[in-house]
Amino acid sequence: MSRIVVGDTGPLLHLNEASAFHLLEPAGQILIPPVVSQELASRLDLPSWVNIEELNRSAQAKAREWSHREELDSEEAEAIALAMQLKSDWFLTDDALAREFSESLGLETHGSIGVLLWAVAEGMLSRETMPMNYSTISSTHRSGFPTGWSMRLPERLTSCFQNNQQIIALENRDFHRLYF
Repeated sequence: MSRIVVGDTGPLLHLNEASAFHLLEPAGQILIPPVVSQELASRLDLPSWVNIEELNRSAQAKAREWSHREELDSEEAEAIALAMQLKSDWFLTDDALAREFSESLGLETHGSIGVLLWAVAEGMLSRETMPMNYSTISSTHRSGFPTGWSMRLPERLTSCFQNNQQIIALENRDFHRLYF
């Protein structure tokens, strides 16, 4: 059975910038709402395995409500609403507020770093195949990355390889909780 993965703009953009976008394909069926597709259109060409899915009326109403009430951008609200509509297995966001809100709704939420760590755990990524520019993932606005993580991110991923892919053993458990 294929995993249903709904994403907002951040993780797709950041994984693309890190030359790691291809890691999403084996994660499952990748779906985005039209507003995310529009936001990404000028920044990257989406591969055929990323599908654009319309929100039903109920999901549209929830997205409008959330974007007004919860301080979420419209693309984040619509992506969360789509994840709820489709009962997604994973919701992908790099935005701290969207992460907190989506988790409060019961969605299993991961970020760009979580995708990289998942790829390590699944044996799809090794030290030799690690994208060289993956530290760009941490340069997002409102990402919620702990202070100093952008400089130490390569060390954290390297420690995954050195610990026989024991991702749980990352020295900062808050990082694991927040991003994987």
